[in-house]
Amino acid sequence: MNSMHIYDIFVLICNEIKIQKLPKLELVSKYHKHNIKNFEWINNTLLVTNELLLQHILQNYNFRNLQITFDANAYIGDLQGFHTLILDNYIHPDNVSKLKKCHTVHFICGPSHLPNENLQKLKYCHTIRTYSAIITNECLKKLKNCHKLELRYPQSFITNNLDHIMTSYINFANPFITDYGIKYLKNCHTLYLNTPYVTNNGILQLKKCHTLYLNSWHIRNKSIKKLYKCYKIYLLTQYVTPEHIKKLGNDNVVHYNVVDVNE
Repeated sequence: MNSMHIYDIFVLICNEIKIQKLPKLELVSKYHKHNIKNFEWINNTLLVTNELLLQHILQNYNFRNLQITFDANAYIGDLQGFHTLILDNYIHPDNVSKLKKCHTVHFICGPSHLPNENLQKLKYCHTIRTYSAIITNECLKKLKNCHKLELRYPQSFITNNLDHIMTSYINFANPFITDYGIKYLKNCHTLYLNTPYVTNNGILQLKKCHTLYLNSWHIRNKSIKKLYKCYKIYLLTQYVTPEHIKKLGNDNVVHYNVVDVNE
């Protein structure tokens, strides 16, 4: 059998097992060990929980997808060419721009405040997910070419202005995105937006998007009906009820956590 075929079969097998078990397969032969250490394993994400483990990975393997749960600021220079980085700990704003060549970047650590001027340097990334940035309209203008944007916020994290961060439970939404910023995202594939002040006019700009997760206080039935070309819409709004959803003629809408405006 052709060695290339053997290599392909081995890779296919390895892609179906847990990535943590790959080192055991290195014992099969030097040939298999070489393949495991040099293949990128792009379909798997490896959980990295300490500095020693990360050092070992960087020195011995070519994994391209990592989820890092500790402070990795000292290693950002080594991580800047990775495909997917899921960062569970604080990343200094000055290090964010070094990740601009990554395909996908997730900033999970909520309490840190990630300035817009740093986040917008990731404008060439395919996917950005952040729990820690208060996005503004001007930042969205820079991120308009991203394929997927998930701009999420913890329930207890909200700001009244860009300089003051306070604890609140006010709809855990971003008050700084308006219709002006939304219009730049019309060509994005997937959007997750907590945007209380986006109106019908802004929402209609997203009619070409594939998937929308929308949380807005001012969306009405009329605008949702016009989003019929979207593959899926996950909707949280005060002014649309389950009864209204049934009448929209848009089978792609999923409404959840409805607020009864009559209460």
